[in-house]
Amino acid sequence: MTEEYPSVRMSGAQGAPRPSAFPRARLTSPAVLSGAHTDHAFDLARCLLAREFPQRWEHSQGAAAGASRLAPILGKHSEVVRAAALLHDIGYASTVSRTGFHPLDGARYLRGLGVDQRVVSLVAHHTFALLEAELRELREPLEGEFELPPQELQDAMVYCDMTSALNGQLTTSRVRTAEILIRYGTESIVGRFITRAEPLIHAAVARVVDRLDRAGESV
Repeated sequence: MTEEYPSVRMSGAQGAPRPSAFPRARLTSPAVLSGAHTDHAFDLARCLLAREFPQRWEHSQGAAAGASRLAPILGKHSEVVRAAALLHDIGYASTVSRTGFHPLDGARYLRGLGVDQRVVSLVAHHTFALLEAELRELREPLEGEFELPPQELQDAMVYCDMTSALNGQLTTSRVRTAEILIRYGTESIVGRFITRAEPLIHAAVARVVDRLDRAGESV
């Protein structure tokens, strides 16, 4: 199914872009893992989030900073994870949201742009998105349309997302999950998801920290 998005006039970082506003070559080639790869992800995420959701934009920049901290253990995957960290919340943008479930909407939007499949899959499945998809009765399309990334990259995305506070500052996964539960409420879909996923989130972050420790890196 082809996703259709409204035509929106671009005005620097102020406007929300439609897919055709961005050249495909910058994020499509698996060989494009240089600074240009994440520079373009930065521009796209900024255009979609900075004005409408400034806190989510700050959070996304913090998540990207987390990916940079993981570079010593991510190796050749570092830029892919950093691009996904920058883009993981674009599904909240009004020009992108279709189902109300941001991992699915963001991934479909990026797929429509022809973005590198590895980045798209990380956005689709970030932070145990399948568990929330079940609560929203959207597991089938998410699981059917987007392949699960390797476990180590899934863990890296959990670390990036769940150690970046809403203001982009470094935090702990326990503080972050507690803040989400307060913000959404325990009976909301998001609250129920976090309650279910919380042990998995902390375990994933712990695995990443352990890998960093074994590599002689500190966070």
